[in-house]
Amino acid sequence: VAASGTSLTHDQIKLIKRFTPNIKMIFDGDPAGVKAALRGLDLVLEADMNIKLVLLPDGEDPDSYLAKQGPDGFQRYLDEQQEDFLFFKTRTLLTEANNDPIRKTGVIKDIVQSIAKIPDTFKRALYTRQCATMLDFGEDMLVSEVNKIIKADIKAKRFKDNDGRPDPDANSEEWLTTKVKLSSSDQPVHIFNDAYQERAVCEVMIQFCDKIFDESTNVTVGQFIMENVMEVIDHFDIPLYAKLLKDGFQAINAEIPISASYFSSHQDPEIQKLAIDVLSSPYVFANWERKEIKLQTQKMPEDNYINDTNSALLRLQLKKSKIILKDIKDKIDQAIKDDILNEEMLINMKIYNVLVQQRNEITTQLGTVTLQ
Repeated sequence: VAASGTSLTHDQIKLIKRFTPNIKMIFDGDPAGVKAALRGLDLVLEADMNIKLVLLPDGEDPDSYLAKQGPDGFQRYLDEQQEDFLFFKTRTLLTEANNDPIRKTGVIKDIVQSIAKIPDTFKRALYTRQCATMLDFGEDMLVSEVNKIIKADIKAKRFKDNDGRPDPDANSEEWLTTKVKLSSSDQPVHIFNDAYQERAVCEVMIQFCDKIFDESTNVTVGQFIMENVMEVIDHFDIPLYAKLLKDGFQAINAEIPISASYFSSHQDPEIQKLAIDVLSSPYVFANWERKEIKLQTQKMPEDNYINDTNSALLRLQLKKSKIILKDIKDKIDQAIKDDILNEEMLINMKIYNVLVQQRNEITTQLGTVTLQ
C-alpha cells in the first residue's frame, strides 16, 4: 500500500486490519519526513495493530532500492532492519532531545500519549515497562500518566457519545428520563432511554459470542443471549443494536460460526463500525499486583465474560420489563374503566403478576430496589 505522502486514515487502517493485524511502514532516510510520519501512526496503535518501521539507506526510496537489490534482497533488508514503532519513536525522539531536561520531558509526554492508545492491557503494560527503561524514567510514574490519559479519553468519548448528556454509568434518573424533543411536538417529553443497557448486551455479544457460557450444555454466550433477548428485542430503543443482535441470531440459527471478527468485518457498515468501536475501546483494569494487593474476588476482564453476560442481560431485562409491565397495566386499567371482565383481561392480570415476580427476582440478583 502506497500512502503517497499522506497520512493513513481510519478507514484505510480498518480495511488493512480485515486482512492482517500487522503493518510494516517503509520510509526513506529523510529525518524530517520520518518525524512527520510518526505523528500519524498513533491511529494504527489505537486499532490494536502491530507496527514495524524500516528506514531505507540515504538517497533511496522503495522503488530505487527494490530495483537495485531485487525482490529477495529487498525482503531480506526489510526483515533485518525492521524495528518496533514505539521503540523507534522513543529512540529517535530521545536522540533529538540530546539530554536536555525540558525536551526530554516533552518526549516522555509524547511517548505516554502513544502508549495510552494501545487497547490491549497486557501489550500496553509491556510497552510501558520497556519504554520506561529506554527513557530512564520510573515505570510507576509512567503507568500513572498513561492511566490518567486513558481515563480522560474514556470520559471525553462517553460525553461525546451521549451528546453532552450525563454519563449512563452513573445510572442516574437524569439519564434514565432524558428530555427529548420530538419532531411531532414542540414540547419536550420524558422517555425512558434504554440505550446504555442495549449497548452493553451488544458489547458482550461482539466480544464473547463464541465463548462457552455453560460447559455442561456447551451453550455459547451468543446462544445464551439469543435465548434471553428474543422476547424483548422488538422493544429496543436503538435500531442499530437490535439489527446487530438479530443478525447474530440469524447466523446462530443457520449454524454459521460467529466471533468478534464476524462483526468487525461485517458487510453492513453500521454493524462493522459499531463492532470496531467496541473492540478498540480500552478496558482499564486496576494494577493491584503492583500495589502488592492480590485480588480475591475480581477476575481479569477477559476471564469475567460470564458475569458480564449475566449482568448485562439482567439489567436489560429489568429495563424492558418496566415497559412491558406498563403496557399490560394500561390495558388492565382501561378494561376496569370500561367495566370489561373477559378472558383477555384475566390473562393480562396473570401475565402481569408473573412479570412482577420475575422483575423482583431480577432486582434481588442485581441488589437493586424497585419503586412501585
